[in-house]
Amino acid sequence: MTSTVRARFAIVACLATSVTALSCAAAPVNPGTAGATPSTTPSAPAPATDAARCRQVLASAAANPPLYAAGTTWNQPAACLGVRADSTRWSTNWFNSANLPGRTDATQRGAIDLAFDEYSTPVYDARDATANQPFFVTGWGPGDNMGSTRTIPWNPSWRPAGGADQEMIIVDRTTGHEWGLWGLQQDNWSSCLTLANLAGGYRPGKLDELIRRK
Repeated sequence: MTSTVRARFAIVACLATSVTALSCAAAPVNPGTAGATPSTTPSAPAPATDAARCRQVLASAAANPPLYAAGTTWNQPAACLGVRADSTRWSTNWFNSANLPGRTDATQRGAIDLAFDEYSTPVYDARDATANQPFFVTGWGPGDNMGSTRTIPWNPSWRPAGGADQEMIIVDRTTGHEWGLWGLQQDNWSSCLTLANLAGGYRPGKLDELIRRK
């Protein structure tokens, strides 16, 4: 049996030159035609068993294979894992105690906000990088484990998750290296305005400002 060792690098960083975030408007909603009769497309029948559902999900995942090993628990559909004998106990605990108000107010139980978009970590392929970009650790960050290597693969189109954690991952599938970024500051360049960073070559400001200075 062989195993692959994946090197993980953790970084809290500003890029050497910030990239202005893109924005987009919500897609317009077609109000439809007045008086028109709505039509529906019948959905496929739900699988009758967990085993059937497991096969269905695994088959649909073939078009978008998981990044990490397919056999890891993280990449297993819930339908493929079965139900634990004490599932009711743990699901009840979660329902009653997952939010602070619900622990003392029964009317607040189950009121959970899930931010899958804002706090799901986007993963980018290092093969899509356009350059190796210098990075600098923020003044409030816990540091990094990059050693003497002070650049990361980068593409200006990459964006971290929209939540406050500003997370993203870059993966080199050839070498197995993985760069995990938390608190990525693409616009708030002042977070990296420290004496150590300035001595290391950090030049604060957004990309267009740096170009004008040249």
